[in-house]
Amino acid sequence: MKINRQLIFITVAIALILILCVILFHVGKQHSILLDNKTITVNEQELKSLNLLEVKIDKYEELEMYKNDRLQQDVVAQKHTITVTYTDKDFNEIVTTRSFKVPLSEKMLIIYIPTFLEYPDNPELWIEPFGIEITVPEEEEIEVVDDGLSIIPTTF
Repeated sequence: MKINRQLIFITVAIALILILCVILFHVGKQHSILLDNKTITVNEQELKSLNLLEVKIDKYEELEMYKNDRLQQDVVAQKHTITVTYTDKDFNEIVTTRSFKVPLSEKMLIIYIPTFLEYPDNPELWIEPFGIEITVPEEEEIEVVDDGLSIIPTTF
């Protein structure tokens, strides 16, 4: 069986296009990151929110956050660097920077800033998938009492 040269070129071109599509999908996928500066309890320890801080993710715009703020930053790609800058009670500027990865399947994540500042090397504590959970209460059975005198049918 003789393999045609043109068939080889077409097969290689299709394979390269498919590989390029997969790479572009991974690089270009957009995610939303919610930055949360609220008091939170972690490991039975209450972590207070900061009064004022600045957060920067990668080379995106620096965001100014106040106490109890929640801001959203839309990012592209999976690997990111977060930088949080704030001033402590002695007026020293503290800068904390860490890298993190966004799972490909997640569309939205939440980063808890107080937890990030307390446990910067443990992203499992300060990064969490964000999803809206809707719980629908179970339908209660309604007991229909029929005294035989009603003219409204009880079954439809």
